[in-house]
Amino acid sequence: MHEPPITLPAAGPNEPVEGVIIACNDERASRGIFSSVQVPPSHQIHQQGILAPLTALVGVPILVWRHIEQDPFTIERSSGLDNQIVTYLMIQPHNGLADMMWQLNVGTVTVVRQDRKPLTLEAIEALWQFCSSIISDSDGLQVPTERMTPEGFGEFCQKYKQRMIRDGKTRFKSLSIPI
Repeated sequence: MHEPPITLPAAGPNEPVEGVIIACNDERASRGIFSSVQVPPSHQIHQQGILAPLTALVGVPILVWRHIEQDPFTIERSSGLDNQIVTYLMIQPHNGLADMMWQLNVGTVTVVRQDRKPLTLEAIEALWQFCSSIISDSDGLQVPTERMTPEGFGEFCQKYKQRMIRDGKTRFKSLSIPI
């Protein structure tokens, strides 16, 4: 039996929104991969965040804001600033690749939903894993665009949620689908 989806209300324009910090390699030891954050309405992400292209197609538009202000191409290359999760979130739907600016020296980022709905740790993990599955199913020439829909993402999320719960990650019981 399926539980009815719970619709989480969007934050008003003058209210903080629940987002997630995705740590780069160097910061994961001290803060973990994902951490929840309340993002104030004055935060730059709301005006300067970059829309993750694939997330918009699947109905969960995510804005990404880098903590590093320098141009990634002017910083000395550092594997500590790598953030493969964000690279995957930033893939282009037509080729399954992220633009170069999202492939090196990404650093730690904050992400929020563009529609100002709460973004949970479980939801961002599901989005990342969905993007990873798109990359895995690409052959270098074609990407599985037929899955890049709210329905395709919803099916993926349902299976991912069940697998995580089966694997003992009970926090996924709270993942509301559709996200």
